[in-house]
Amino acid sequence: MTARNLFTIAGQTLTEARRNKIFYSLFLFALLVVLNATLFTEVTITTVDRMLKDTGIAAINLFALALTIFTGIGIINREIDRKSIFVVLAKPVTRAEYIVGKYLGLVAIMVTTCGAMFVCLLIAMKSFRTDITPSIFLGLLGIFLEVAVLSAFALLCSTFTNSFASGFMTAALFVSGHMSSELHFYARRSDSLSWKVLGDVLYYGLPNLERFNFKYHVTYDLMLPGSTLALSLGYALAYTAAFLTTAVLVFSRRDFR
Repeated sequence: MTARNLFTIAGQTLTEARRNKIFYSLFLFALLVVLNATLFTEVTITTVDRMLKDTGIAAINLFALALTIFTGIGIINREIDRKSIFVVLAKPVTRAEYIVGKYLGLVAIMVTTCGAMFVCLLIAMKSFRTDITPSIFLGLLGIFLEVAVLSAFALLCSTFTNSFASGFMTAALFVSGHMSSELHFYARRSDSLSWKVLGDVLYYGLPNLERFNFKYHVTYDLMLPGSTLALSLGYALAYTAAFLTTAVLVFSRRDFR
């Protein structure tokens, strides 16, 4: 792989995202939620600082999920439908470079937009004299790790199926990834062997996205031990690499004639 090809494809992906009206609609909605988080304090007994952090991080997380689904699932299918993929692959670009470049562009979109909203959240917190503690940055890191895994999976799905199916599978991974521990617990208590096997498959085969859920730490200003944080980073990298490797293998075998 060459860095030039990867950055060119990533830059092209960023350019396409800027032209997407859905992207701006989602970004504006999430940004408004972040900036107006203090309105919710009028109808709750929660302190302003806690409500700001909870609502702000939740809004960024929701936006990241929606953007992953709406952008990631069609990132390859759109080029196939427009036939522009033939122009790209006709150049000295390998299919592995194409997949990894698309992924880097998708992640760059997430980091840029979520980072912009996070800055707005910090400004809102500062204007209301809310302490900015390291835990708030931990919450943002958790969102980035979850997005990295989901983006790789969405990209994988887009290599072999249509946008609707890709979106459904990505949303299903998000739900099952956050409920895998509960599903595994109830499956193990079942008398049915098939349910137990299914529970084990879901628990050990799919990523446990709750590993990246640091909202509790944000709310109560807690930090993770360094070893736990390192395991979460390694966990995200392992699943991301596995999904991207599979995406490259599937895409390499696909015939566009």
